[in-house]
Amino acid sequence: MGKGALLWFLVVVTGGCFWCRIAKAEEPVEPLPPATSASNPDSGEGDTRRAPQARDRESPRLRFNAPAPSSSAGRSSLAEPDTMQMVLGIVMGVGTSIVSIETYAGTHGNVWYTGAAALGGALGTGAIVCAVGQLSPTRRGGCRGSLVGALIGVVGAVPGLLLLYLIAKSPCSGAGEEQDGCLNGQVVGGIASISAAAAGFSLGTAYGAQTGWRLGAVSRGAAPTAATASLLSVHF
Repeated sequence: MGKGALLWFLVVVTGGCFWCRIAKAEEPVEPLPPATSASNPDSGEGDTRRAPQARDRESPRLRFNAPAPSSSAGRSSLAEPDTMQMVLGIVMGVGTSIVSIETYAGTHGNVWYTGAAALGGALGTGAIVCAVGQLSPTRRGGCRGSLVGALIGVVGAVPGLLLLYLIAKSPCSGAGEEQDGCLNGQVVGGIASISAAAAGFSLGTAYGAQTGWRLGAVSRGAAPTAATASLLSVHF
């Protein structure tokens, strides 16, 4: 082969390789498929498969628990004037007992005057308990039940009065030290029976008035911001 033919062969081979590279460079490149997202809008369903790296980079979600609503029933129960009703009712009962004893002694054992003083004191206890009950933020009224309950509570004095009656109807017999001992026993028994009657009267009228008020009082509905105790606004 001559030198001219060899040179021509090299030129042809070099040109072919050059055109092959150009042809490969001009070939269209297929685009890569898009990365799968968390949700596919075409399908309408979220893709639960996620890349490990994206899952590792995902920060934990913070959850804040809402505070439990405060109970208004607890606050309302603390604002109820139950304790004040009982305290004033007992004080009124003790005062009525003292007045009744003095009336009995001053009228030389007149039962009618003594009974009138006791019943008047019981009605006063019911009125005071009802007036204090108007301070309740949730209930109002109930004076009729309070008065009736106080009158029923007078029965609490019956055991002490019966004991006093039995002691008074048991005369002492004998003489000397025996009679003195019997008289001393009667005095002690009389004081104990009177104390029991006064305690039963005070507790009975106070508890009866409060129970009657609870049964007779009605709901206020929307509780006002402030309640005032006025006998003029009491609902019977």
